Amino acid sequence: MSKRNVIKISLTVVMALALLVPLGSAVYAQSITTYQGSIQVVNLEDSLATVSVEFVPQSGTSASFPYTIAANGGLKLFPLPAAAGFNGSVIVSSDKKVAAVANVMGDTGGTSNLYYQAAYEGFDAGNAKVNLPLLQANNSGNFSWFNVQNTSGSAATANINFYPRDANMGSHRIANVAIDAGRAKTYKLADYTAQLYGTAGKFVGSVVITTSVGEVAAVAVQENTTRAPGMGSFDGFLGSAGSTTIIAPLLQFANGSNTLFSSMNIQNVGDATTAVTVTYSAPVCPGCTYNPTQESKSIDPGKIATFNLLEGTGQWVGGAAKRWVGGAKVESSGQPIVGVAMQLRMNAGATHSWNSMYNMFDPAVGTNKVLAPLLQFDNNQTYSSATVYNLGPDAVTVRMTYGNNTCSGCTFAPVAETLTAGIGGVANFRMLEGATTQWTSSSPAQKRYVGSGTIEVTAGTGPIVVVVNEQRLASLGRVEPVGDSLKSYDGVNVTP
Repeated sequence: MSKRNVIKISLTVVMALALLVPLGSAVYAQSITTYQGSIQVVNLEDSLATVSVEFVPQSGTSASFPYTIAANGGLKLFPLPAAAGFNGSVIVSSDKKVAAVANVMGDTGGTSNLYYQAAYEGFDAGNAKVNLPLLQANNSGNFSWFNVQNTSGSAATANINFYPRDANMGSHRIANVAIDAGRAKTYKLADYTAQLYGTAGKFVGSVVITTSVGEVAAVAVQENTTRAPGMGSFDGFLGSAGSTTIIAPLLQFANGSNTLFSSMNIQNVGDATTAVTVTYSAPVCPGCTYNPTQESKSIDPGKIATFNLLEGTGQWVGGAAKRWVGGAKVESSGQPIVGVAMQLRMNAGATHSWNSMYNMFDPAVGTNKVLAPLLQFDNNQTYSSATVYNLGPDAVTVRMTYGNNTCSGCTFAPVAETLTAGIGGVANFRMLEGATTQWTSSSPAQKRYVGSGTIEVTAGTGPIVVVVNEQRLASLGRVEPVGDSLKSYDGVNVTP
C-alpha cells in the first residue's frame, strides 16, 4: 500500500456573528456576519493523484469526499462540499505529493459580495510549538482571531501565551486546552480584552502556542471593517522555524497612485533579547529611484517589533516622490526570528481598501523550483502576480511555466515567461491586464485563466523564494469590485 501524503487546513466557513461578538462592554467594530472558503489543491507529481478531502467540524460528524487530480494538475473546491454552517478544519490526503492554498472570504450582509478576502497555505505536519508573530485588538480598527488545529492522531493539550509588543499592553495565558484529534478551536482576541488591553486600550503582539501532549498547527486572521477595511491571514510558524536572517520578497511604499503601503512584524523566537536590522533592496518599479536606508530595533524573547513603511514614519516621508517597490532582508544579532509582512491600501476609500499578509521566509527553505498553486487572470476580475526574491550569490534567470487552465469553458493557454533578478533583488511576473502582449485582452474574460505556475531558475546559482498576490482590479471598462481586493500567499519551494 502506498504512503498517503497529508495536508492539513484550518478553515472557517459561514461563521455566525455570535461567534465574533466580544464579552463585556469593550469597543468592537467587527461586523462580518458570514464566511465562505475555497481550496486549491495541486498535484506535485507526474502521475494521477487520488485524493480524499475530509471536513472535520469543531464538533459533530466529519465528512470525506474523494477526488482525482491529473499529473501536475489542480483541483479547485468552490463552493466547498461541506454542509452549510461548517466551522472547523480540513484534512487533504493523497497517494501523491500535493500542496494546497485556502482562501477565506467574509461579508457583512450575506455571501453575495464576499467583501473581505484572505489566503494561506496548508500544512503537511504540526508541531509542539507554534509562533504567531502578529495579533491585534482595537488597533486602528484591526481585530484578530486564530484557529488551532490538532494534527495528531489522538487528543492534544495546548497552552496559549499572549506577549504584548508595548509595555502598556497586557499579557495573558490560556492553559491546558484540550483539542480532539483532527479538530480545531477558535480564539478571538476580542474575548480577552480585559486581560490584553492594559492602559493602552488595545493590543498588538504575538502568541506562542506549546503542547504538553500532541502537536498542533495554527492560522491567524486579521480583520478591519473601519479604517482600512480588509482581511489578511498567515500560517503559524512551526517548532524551531526561525533563522537569524529572514526575507520579505515584496514590500511597497506609496505605490499604486500613492495608496499601497507595507509593514513587517518581526518576532524573536529565541531565549534572549536580540537586535534586528532591515536592509531594503533596490526598487523594481518603473521610474522609481529611492533607495531606502537600513533600519534597526531591539526585540525581547517571544515579543515583536514593527517596521512600518507608512507615510510619516521615519524615512518614509514624501509620498509618490519616494515611491518604492522591492524586497527586504532582516538580520538578527544572534537569536532566531520569524516575521509576517503586510500590504495595505489606505487612501482609496472605505469601499476599495486592500489588506493582505504573508509569512516571511527563512532562506534555508529556498530552492531553484517554486510552485504557485493558484494563479488567475481575469477570473471575476481577479489577477495574479508572483514576486521572486533571489537568495543567491549572482544574478539569476527565472522561468514561469503555467499549468493547465482549470476554469470551466476556458481555453486560454499562457506560454512560459522569463525574467531576471540581481543579487538580493526581485523579479515580478505580472498577470495583469496589459502587462505584456500575452496578458492583453480585447474583451472581458477573453483570456480568463485559473491554474497554477512553476517558477524555476534556468541560469545562475539561486535559490529563490516567491510570494503571490491575487488582486481584483478595474479592467476593460469595468469598475473595480467593491471590497478588500487583495490576497497573498507564499509559493511552495520544492526540490527540482
